[in-house]
Order: sequence, then structure tokens, then C-alpha cells
Amino acid sequence: MKKSANSFVLLIFIFSLFIGCKDDPVSPDPTSMNFTFGKVGNRWTYKSTTSSQIRDDITMEVTRSMGNYVYELIWTFPGSDFNTIQQFWYINGDKFGLNPDSTGANPGMIMDNKTELNKTYSTVVTEHPFLSPGDTLYFQLLSTNTSATVPAGTFNCLKTKTWSNNTEAMPEVLTYISQNAGIVRQSNQFILLELISKNF
Repeated sequence: MKKSANSFVLLIFIFSLFIGCKDDPVSPDPTSMNFTFGKVGNRWTYKSTTSSQIRDDITMEVTRSMGNYVYELIWTFPGSDFNTIQQFWYINGDKFGLNPDSTGANPGMIMDNKTELNKTYSTVVTEHPFLSPGDTLYFQLLSTNTSATVPAGTFNCLKTKTWSNNTEAMPEVLTYISQNAGIVRQSNQFILLELISKNF
């Protein structure tokens, strides 16, 4: 039961995402966003820490382009009750959308050069593994230039906060996103997820 509960907490955490840092010699200009990590075949490995367990074998991979700037991601949780979970990103140059639908008709929470610091944005859920259609996701860009140190290194990141009107299904999450490396760190009241390595 403990293994199952930890797996469930981890999955809730990951899907809140998405609605995350010096991965290149030159840090991205924090005033000009350009997301470069949305390529088929890109793969990340994460360490997850909860109060009762530390794992270092959780992976995420961009498996295919769905068209309309939407990319399918597959999360793999070896030995868990869920094993693999599907998620989508919207990436179009200076635009990064968390939790879009699979068609791109609803790009989700868009972050781009027009996103204002500390302003609350929202989107109505159409597809989500834990929230119901009609639930609302909220998002704030807290910083455009925050340093995050994880096992993979130190990255210059955008720092975001994501939450839902259904807090039981999805607690508040802080995410650190490198414009070149993708999501490098996430945390909520139950779990910490940190990047160990990436293949690009």
C-alpha cells in the first residue's frame, strides 16, 4: 500500500506540471524566451524524493509530434502501479504551453515573452489524468532568472507556480524550467523531483 501511495503522489505531482539552471556557457536572455527542448527523442532522468522514498529511475521522453506544435511525452515509473503515463506540451519557439489537449486546439497555459511576472493566468481543463474536464488550472510566472542546482548541474531557470481549483487532486507546485534543458526541478508539499541527466 505504501508503494502504491507513493506512486500516486508522484503522478499527481508530475501532472500538475507542467504547469519546472546554467546548462550552456551563455544563459538565455530572461527577457526573450526561446524554448529549444521540444524535440522528439529528448529524454530526461529524474530523482524523486518523498518522506519515505528516494528514487533515481524516473524518465520522461518526447516520443512524437502530434502536429500543431503539440508534443507527446511519456513518463516511465519502473516498478510502480502506473508504469507509464502520457502527457502533452505545446512548444512553438517563444511559447511553451503546459497541459494542452492532444490536438493543440487548447494549448493550455502559455508562457511567452508577454507573460507578466506574478500575474495569475488560468485555463479550463479539457484533458488531464487527475483533473476533470471543466476544472481550472492556474499559473504564475514568479521569476525569469532563478538559479536551480540539481544533480545534473546548475541551471538558469524560469520559476513558475501552478495550482488547481481542485486542490485535493492537484496541490500547488513550484517548477523550474530551463529554456534549453526543460524542467529541471519541481516540488510540492509531498515530493521533490530533480533532474539527474538528459540526452541532449
